[in-house]
Amino acid sequence: MSAWSLGAVPRESTRSVRQTTSGLKTFVDKVVKWIPGDVLGLYLAAVSAIGVANPQLWLLIVAILLAPFVVVFGSWTLPEDQRPSRLPARAVLSAVAVAIWALTVPGSGWQVFTVVSQNAQTVAVIGAILGLVFGLVASALVPDEA
Repeated sequence: MSAWSLGAVPRESTRSVRQTTSGLKTFVDKVVKWIPGDVLGLYLAAVSAIGVANPQLWLLIVAILLAPFVVVFGSWTLPEDQRPSRLPARAVLSAVAVAIWALTVPGSGWQVFTVVSQNAQTVAVIGAILGLVFGLVASALVPDEA
């Protein structure tokens, strides 16, 4: 699910998708839904354009700040009765998700920090584990609408 979808998917749509999923797919969906795919996709494109050998912290900061903006404005495209609940929490969680998942991106803004750049493989694995735990915690904090 993308950052735009976090704010812009009507409650009825999330209900119908949730009713058709089970088992492992439901578990994976709980983890993946917090990753703002639109913002991360833009970030990956920008990192690739600039070059992975030239990490830019400002670009990471822009991506982190853009995620909640996209979530909030995405929700405003829906009628008020179809907007997801706990929108401020969803917006903040999307920013955290970008920050965590950017750890796994080669050449990300995190690479300007020596401890990250000198341990890139370890940091990527830690980022993936943090993302998994984050997805579960975020889903518990902001459960799907019933």
